[in-house]
Amino acid sequence: MFSSKPIARRVTLPPELYTCIFYFVSDRRDLCALCTVSQAFRHLAEPFLYRSVDLSYNHRNIRAWFERIGSNPHLAKFVRSVTFGIVFSQMPTPAVPLLKIIAHGLNSLVNLKEYVPLFHSPLSLNGKLD
Repeated sequence: MFSSKPIARRVTLPPELYTCIFYFVSDRRDLCALCTVSQAFRHLAEPFLYRSVDLSYNHRNIRAWFERIGSNPHLAKFVRSVTFGIVFSQMPTPAVPLLKIIAHGLNSLVNLKEYVPLFHSPLSLNGKLD
């Protein structure tokens, strides 16, 4: 007799098709989730995750990201665009270690096509004079 249980089948697509699908994933959290599925998915999703990076003004994120990218050339090669800004009045003291990390990270971005600097006016981010 036939079993009433559904049979689970594993569908495997060629990597090129997964790449085409991942191209349309725009949410960074979804790309991060894809990276945790398997090593194969990570290999295919990382280029999309690192292609365009926006760090805004968050100095902690800027430091962590540039430390990671500076020590991982295989990730650095995926970056085409990076956006970040520094609020000098909020820089850690001394600022030199952070600036060295940023410089090292920027030097590792061999395929960088666009850097979008964020500037703030003499008014700070909350609208008051620095």
